[in-house]
Amino acid sequence: MSGNGGATTIGPDGTVHIDETAAAALPSLIPPGVTQLRLPDGRVIDLTEWKLNRSFRSALVIDSHEPCPSDWALFTYNRSQSIVGTNLKATRAHSNIPRVGDSGLPKDWEMYVMRWRATISMPLVQPVLDWATETAVQFEYNSKIYADATLLDLLLSPQSLDAPTHMQENLPYQVTVNSTPAAVAALREWLRTDSDASDQVRDAVAQLDTIIGMVSDANIGTALRRVQAKLVKSRALTVWVHFEGPLKVVIV
Repeated sequence: MSGNGGATTIGPDGTVHIDETAAAALPSLIPPGVTQLRLPDGRVIDLTEWKLNRSFRSALVIDSHEPCPSDWALFTYNRSQSIVGTNLKATRAHSNIPRVGDSGLPKDWEMYVMRWRATISMPLVQPVLDWATETAVQFEYNSKIYADATLLDLLLSPQSLDAPTHMQENLPYQVTVNSTPAAVAALREWLRTDSDASDQVRDAVAQLDTIIGMVSDANIGTALRRVQAKLVKSRALTVWVHFEGPLKVVIV
C-alpha cells in the first residue's frame, strides 16, 4: 500500500490485509505517562479508562467496470453492509467500526479525535495523484464542520485537527469525499487501460462505455459490463480515511 502509515497491503489474490499496529508507528498522540486530558470545555478525561492512539477507518472503492459516484459519505456503513457507491459487502478490511447506531458512536463510547489521515491500495502514480488533487475531504460532527483537506494532503501525511473533537454517542458524524465526475472518469479509464490488454481490446472497452451510457435498459447495461469484465480484468482502487486518538470502549 502507498500513502502514509503502510497499514494496508493488497495480496496477489486481491485480498486486503490490515496491519493493526501501523497507527502506533506514527508519532504518538498522547505522550507517555500522561494520564489525564483536559477538554476545551474544561472537563478532564481520565485516560486510565481509555485506549490510547486508536484508529477508526472507513473506505470507499472505485472499480474500473462498475458505475461510480463522484461523492461518498464514509462512516455510514458497517461490516456486512454495502460499501457506499458499490455492490460490495464491507469486511473488516474496509471498516473496523463495530456497529453503526442510529446516530453517532455506539452507546457509552467516546473518542477524542486528534488527527485524521488517508491510505490507499495503489502506488501514488500520476493518474492517482491527479484524482486525489481534485478530491476534497470534509469531517462533520454534530452538524458542524471540524476539518477539511484535499485527499492528497491526507495521503501524504497525517493532519492534526485545528480543534480536537470529543465525539460521543447519539451525535452524528461523517466524512464526505467529493470529487468531480471528470476526475473520477479519468481515474477509471486509467484503471482499465493500465493492463496487459491490447490497444484493440482497450478501444473496444471504451466503445462499450459509450454504448452503456446510451442504453436505458439496466439489464442490457449490466450485460455489457459483464462483457467488459471479460475483455479486461476488473481493477479496483480502495481509499481509507482514518480518525485517530484516545478511545473509550464500553463492552456490554
